[in-house]
Amino acid sequence: WSGDIATTTDLLNGILEKMTTLDDGAWELVFHNTDEPTHRAVFIESSDYHADNITVQLRNVTDSEQPVLIQGKWRSQVDRSTNTPFSFELALPAGTTSLSLPFPGLLDVTLVVESGNAQDKIYAGGGLWFDFSNSDSAETTMDLPQCRPLEDIDLSDLMLAGCTDLHGTAVGQSDEVGLGRTLNPNGRPVDVSPYRGLRFWAKGDGTPIRVVLETAAVTDSDHYQAIFTPDDEWRQYILPLEAFAQRGFGAAVPFTGRDVKAVIWTNASVPGGALQLSVDQVSFTNHGLVTADTLPNDSADTNARQIAVNTSASGSIRTMDLYYSLNDGESFIALPMDSAGDDIQFVATLPGQELGSDVLFYIVAEDQNGYRSQSPIDAPASLFRYRVDDRDGLLIDDFAGESLRNRQDGRAGVF
Repeated sequence: WSGDIATTTDLLNGILEKMTTLDDGAWELVFHNTDEPTHRAVFIESSDYHADNITVQLRNVTDSEQPVLIQGKWRSQVDRSTNTPFSFELALPAGTTSLSLPFPGLLDVTLVVESGNAQDKIYAGGGLWFDFSNSDSAETTMDLPQCRPLEDIDLSDLMLAGCTDLHGTAVGQSDEVGLGRTLNPNGRPVDVSPYRGLRFWAKGDGTPIRVVLETAAVTDSDHYQAIFTPDDEWRQYILPLEAFAQRGFGAAVPFTGRDVKAVIWTNASVPGGALQLSVDQVSFTNHGLVTADTLPNDSADTNARQIAVNTSASGSIRTMDLYYSLNDGESFIALPMDSAGDDIQFVATLPGQELGSDVLFYIVAEDQNGYRSQSPIDAPASLFRYRVDDRDGLLIDDFAGESLRNRQDGRAGVF
């Protein structure tokens, strides 16, 4: 055998020719597709799905513009039974071209790129909204309304498109009715391990709601869950994934984030009657309720340092506190943060420290619903840090030890 294509072809032809001598020439050698194949000029290099946009990277391997027809069909969250066709043409320049195609309220899309006699095709999109009832006495209805304008969505978020209103009647037990959103149209698991939080907007009737992350690894329904209590105003909730925990009635299974199939909202208590819940703008994110605005740098300044943070929940913050440590995180001192006057920015002043001090800190915000959000989003596993020193710092990677472990016992973190 040979690594050269011409030599390999000759060897293969020789073998096939020899076969024609078998059984006194009973074998016949016939070649099909003898014409030189048409080389594809344009193909889809990659695609990304963010919010309601499909970004497609098209590759033109020739040295000149190529006429391209882009067509397909897509479905929206508010009309899942209708496949809406689309079609347009363009002259694609040589090299790689990025196209961002908007599909408002996108559920899924099949997109075909045609150039000459060749086609390339992709399928993209999110999952499905659904409602459920776990008893014969309770009923649910689910509406798919016009969704609110997007707010505070980061381009790196894993967006679960669409929104829904749930109406449950005669709810007499916990976990009886609810709604959910699959991450994949086919119900297959999706890897959300790069993200540290689940963000969504919700309003309800004051009933505590259990948020469940359904994973493939859990087979006895004891999925990881967290609880929040929505009132009748639209509010943003950002739940750190580390705040989710199993309830303990099933087998303990580690949460990896690599096999999430659906996000489910269900009643965590008995409302005694009807249940009202609306959910919108769901995404897995690394963006928290609190974002740093002004952070101190390493320096020889022994004076007090000001810390400023911004919040995306204007007017709904009950308390904002800064926790700082001078003993490498063994203990923390609480320091209230005050509003700068607009309920968007909050500031605090850390006391001055002597030279050689390492200051670690994180921020905790509590909104009117009692939800607590940290910055960094997985604090205190990750912390802000600055050093008071008059010497230049030099970072040296020293991996000479055996079985080295990081501060999180070897687990990954936000850096």
